[in-house]
Amino acid sequence: MRPRKVVRALPSLPLALLLAALSLALTACSDDDDGAPPAPTATETAAPTATATPVPPTETATPTEPPHEHGEIVYGSDEAGVGALHLHFDGDDHQHAAFDTCLGGSGDDCAGGIALYSSDSPGYEPTEVDEPEEMLYVLGDGATIAVEIVAIDEGFSLKRGDAIADAAGESLVLGTTPDLGHEHVEYIIAVPGGTETFSKNVTLRLIDTSETYAPSEPLTLNFRRAHD
Repeated sequence: MRPRKVVRALPSLPLALLLAALSLALTACSDDDDGAPPAPTATETAAPTATATPVPPTETATPTEPPHEHGEIVYGSDEAGVGALHLHFDGDDHQHAAFDTCLGGSGDDCAGGIALYSSDSPGYEPTEVDEPEEMLYVLGDGATIAVEIVAIDEGFSLKRGDAIADAAGESLVLGTTPDLGHEHVEYIIAVPGGTETFSKNVTLRLIDTSETYAPSEPLTLNFRRAHD
């Protein structure tokens, strides 16, 4: 028969001692929690900056070229296909003639001779498009246009090629439609050498020698010495 084991009861611990041990255990756990690294937080992402959409540069409108040159005598008919010739001139109130030749004189001022001054402006240009606001219509084919002198000052003449006109009623042919283009005549002024200034007038009109169109109204041009 085996001998019995005798189990002896441990002496009871005082209640105060047990509570103190429990308090120490709780404090240790609290310290461990305080030393733990903070839980990672989500990284703040900056809101993307809006990228400006590039605005294409505004195209600059190309100026529309006028249908004819400034300062030229533009002409057509005052009605479509019929009527009279009509002139439109938007040039200056006077034109300039530059020194050209000295005849029989001497020195820069052509003393004792005849000084010739000339210009080829304004020219004559048929309209290429109908311009009702200007009473200008394209001429039909077969019209032969000429510059006719109505009145002209002494010493003034017009020249085209070998032809010269220097009296009322005389004319210079410019050409025949549709082959007419931008045409010129020479405006020639003869004055005594040494003349420092002058002012000469010519009054002209356009005529159609084929008589399809009636003559235009007269136009007076004034010429002065260049830089006067």
